[in-house]
Amino acid sequence: MQHRAVDGELAMRPAAAPGHSNGAAGAPHVLLLVCAWLDTKKESAAMQTGLCEQLAASVQHVGVSEHTARSEYFPSLLAQQPNLRRLLKRLLAHGHVTVAFLYDVIRGAQPHVHGITHVVLSGGNYNHDKVPSHQLHAVLSSLPRVPAFGICFGFQLLARQHLGATMHKMEVNADGPRDVRALAANMGAPIEAGDAGEAFFHHKNQVMIDWPGGARQPGIAAVGGFTVAWDGYRVVALSSSAHRLHGVQWHPERHDDTWAAVAAFLAS
Repeated sequence: MQHRAVDGELAMRPAAAPGHSNGAAGAPHVLLLVCAWLDTKKESAAMQTGLCEQLAASVQHVGVSEHTARSEYFPSLLAQQPNLRRLLKRLLAHGHVTVAFLYDVIRGAQPHVHGITHVVLSGGNYNHDKVPSHQLHAVLSSLPRVPAFGICFGFQLLARQHLGATMHKMEVNADGPRDVRALAANMGAPIEAGDAGEAFFHHKNQVMIDWPGGARQPGIAAVGGFTVAWDGYRVVALSSSAHRLHGVQWHPERHDDTWAAVAAFLAS
């Protein structure tokens, strides 16, 4: 299906009724773990209100806390988080999406698992001190035992849990395109499918591990059963077909070329 750009974002498909798929029979049913919280001190983009209400109505999302259960919570969050908006639109183009909020899951809520075929962990504005190690394990253990793909903050959560990575705050936030095509091309499926274009980064923390051999040149290595990409300064991708876990530090939802990796993941 062809998509057109609307205000720099992917155009929406016509909204399906809540609980119904936009995809064909056999299409993936994605559990999207939203790793972003609504900043009530920050105004949501008023021009996006109608769009976000329609988008929120296209998916099943059940907030269980006093914050996330409010009808305006998810549309307002989408208005504040353009990358989350882009990600949800793209996922809806592949099939059905059910949303869970990290805010709720940290507090013990159990995500919807029936019929889920894939999990995507989004980027977001959380700080890692809000997800200490014991809660991180509980959160990831609560997710369905299906293939999972982490993006930006979601990738960082997977790296902490499965690589024993530590998070380091960057002196200057990463914000913009970078060329990681050579690394992506050597990561294997599904990440290698997104190696055709520059990747867009937007993050303030970086993933650090003890890199094998102590090398500081960009490269690929096997770490704890995962194929891991190092860009010379930090870990930027991980992948394991055996564990059915994959993730990237960049935002593949920003461009068609890099989205091809997630599309390949959803087709697997």
